[in-house]
Amino acid sequence: MIPDEIRQSIVDIIHQEIWKTASSTTAVIVPSGLVIAFITKNWFLNWVQNKVSHKFNQKLEAYKNDLQRQLEFYKNGLQADLEVFKLATTQAQDRRARSNEKEYDACIECWNSLYEAFFAIRTLSSSLSAPISLNQKPISIVKEILEDYNLPKADVTHIIKSPFGKGR
Repeated sequence: MIPDEIRQSIVDIIHQEIWKTASSTTAVIVPSGLVIAFITKNWFLNWVQNKVSHKFNQKLEAYKNDLQRQLEFYKNGLQADLEVFKLATTQAQDRRARSNEKEYDACIECWNSLYEAFFAIRTLSSSLSAPISLNQKPISIVKEILEDYNLPKADVTHIIKSPFGKGR
């Protein structure tokens, strides 16, 4: 049975040598593989991230430029609308000022007319302190009296022809 023992010894020695070789090889290969895998993984992730971020940055820049153009378009539109509004407001204020001036002038004119009417009535009423009977006066004197009141000729004629005048 010696050959079996020898054979077993040889197998044991081979296993030990294989394990020594495999373990030392494995000790070198596994860490090297891990380092290579780590470096490759990091390189691949960075490469993918750069590609994706580059495309994303391009799209983001294009979107930003589009928004900037739209913003400028809206700003220009609002600026034009603001100019139209300012012009319309200025015109309305000018119209309002002119209208106020006309109203003020009309008020002054009305006041002056009222003032003149007041003094005309006052003068007229003061001269009528005693009632005048037109029935007892000749037509020429009635015409003189009525003309003193600055009545229009048509009114004077109407008064003279009325039942209260001499024209009856």
